[in-house]
Amino acid sequence: MRFNGKKILVTGGSGFIGSFVVDKLVSFDAEVTVPVILGDNLSNLNQVKNRIKIENGDLTDKNFCDKIASGQDWIFHLAAVKKNTSFHKNFPADVLLNNTRMNLNILEAGRNKRVEKILLMGSGFVSINEKNNPEKENNILLADFDRDQYGYLWSKKIGEILSQTVFWQYGVKIALARPYSIYGPGDNFEVETAQVIPTLITRVMKKENPLIIWGDGNQLRSFLYVEDLAEGLIDLLDNYAECNPIDFCGEEVVKIKDLAEIIIEESGFNLKMEFDLGKPSGPVFKQGDNGKAFEKLGFKPKTGIREGLIKTINWYKKNLLAK
Repeated sequence: MRFNGKKILVTGGSGFIGSFVVDKLVSFDAEVTVPVILGDNLSNLNQVKNRIKIENGDLTDKNFCDKIASGQDWIFHLAAVKKNTSFHKNFPADVLLNNTRMNLNILEAGRNKRVEKILLMGSGFVSINEKNNPEKENNILLADFDRDQYGYLWSKKIGEILSQTVFWQYGVKIALARPYSIYGPGDNFEVETAQVIPTLITRVMKKENPLIIWGDGNQLRSFLYVEDLAEGLIDLLDNYAECNPIDFCGEEVVKIKDLAEIIIEESGFNLKMEFDLGKPSGPVFKQGDNGKAFEKLGFKPKTGIREGLIKTINWYKKNLLAK
């Protein structure tokens, strides 16, 4: 198989995106290790838990990172403190410091333990500039981050800067991924901390009527289905570990109110929408550019927004609604 016997560490592997990466790596016969904090929910790994190694520990602990990096061929560093806008606005220092500690520890451990390749998960919104969109990946000096995401986006930017210095000084092969607005089965559906799609699905499935949309609903977004991203991340580390950022994003642009309408339609409920202009709605337009991902990797999203929403809604019904 593709990665037969290759030893791969996936931080954040029990999480939403990471579990899809782990599933695919296991299907390629890789020997996968997933670090978790004791007490973490491992339900996303149920179908592969007997085929992977679990290590309990904290990625902000340098000694733990040294331990789990030892003997690995590759590292997918996907772990991060990432929640919703309200959390990031209220706890920017916690987010920045903890994410930066994890990034530094993993990069240092990978270098010291002579790991062949490391993928660092960034954020497409590092390069967002509303006045000039879609934004190209090479605009890495943009620093005018919105207050609501300030600590999180700076942690991602600092991670890229750290990666670049390690790449230049030590020659470590590093891949930089910048995903935009990922959604799908296994996402965080806790309304207080979830992103827009799982929040809307949860509220619709609870028959909130009227369904309150923050802002006027005309904000434009593009969303990428999680399985498409997982394939892209594996291809990126396999083929383009040159410390040059690659965007991964959806190619269908949709208004938030139209997104909510699709979710209502697919739920089968008869709900009305109302708009709360007093609530924060985020940037008017968020979209990346898959041009480099296609050029370097042949990447194109396979899953349309309605198809992906149906899969996500069906997962919610099966796994959460009954509970």
